[in-house]
Amino acid sequence: MLPGAGGEIASIISYNESKRWSKNPEIYGKGAIEGVAASESSNNAVIGGSLIPMLTLGIPGSAVAAVILGALMAHGVTPGFKIFTQSGELAYTFIFSQFAGNLLMIPVGFLLCSVMARLLNIRLTFVAVAIVVLSYIGAYAIGNSYVDLWMVVVFGFIGFFGGRWGWDTGAMALGVILGPMIEENLGKCFDLAMAADGGLLEVMTEGSVNKVLIAALLLSLSTPFLLMYKNRKNAKEAGNA
Repeated sequence: MLPGAGGEIASIISYNESKRWSKNPEIYGKGAIEGVAASESSNNAVIGGSLIPMLTLGIPGSAVAAVILGALMAHGVTPGFKIFTQSGELAYTFIFSQFAGNLLMIPVGFLLCSVMARLLNIRLTFVAVAIVVLSYIGAYAIGNSYVDLWMVVVFGFIGFFGGRWGWDTGAMALGVILGPMIEENLGKCFDLAMAADGGLLEVMTEGSVNKVLIAALLLSLSTPFLLMYKNRKNAKEAGNA
């Protein structure tokens, strides 16, 4: 599965494709094992793919990769194309760990599937308490500041109510991780624009790669609005019919 949107989107797309190419699509949505297998296999496959843009470009392909990116930056490692020369042992450790993980998945999964299934019987209250405690410990350990603890409380409420209002909490986590990087590189862009004669626009559009990336960005930003317009148009036509 190509990286970019995380396991949730990968599961939805894989389920839809499995249903579309199935000889018996009517069995989907009624507990068909084919749909479960397609969704879960893509959910696992996207993990390795999400590490590709993280290691090569410094852009996490999922919320999990964003957490790993934060851990690397906390240890002074800046992902990017130079990571293979400056920290090659770390980069290739990630690569070979994926091979090892896939090979170990078969025996470990076979032996522990019945045990892991029993974890579902644990009350969600206990799991939530453990997550909150670990979040407080991690937040305080980073800077040894009580301000960080209050930040956990504030953004915890934002994440909780935001999830109920339909906000994407994974995107919020990516924003927290990528925010400082975007600010730093935006400052560099403005410095280059001040030094260039043509200004900011020339710096941003210089080179064919920049133009392609800008076009892809504009296309990705406009796609949700185009799909929304198409869905409304189809619904209006169906209502008139």
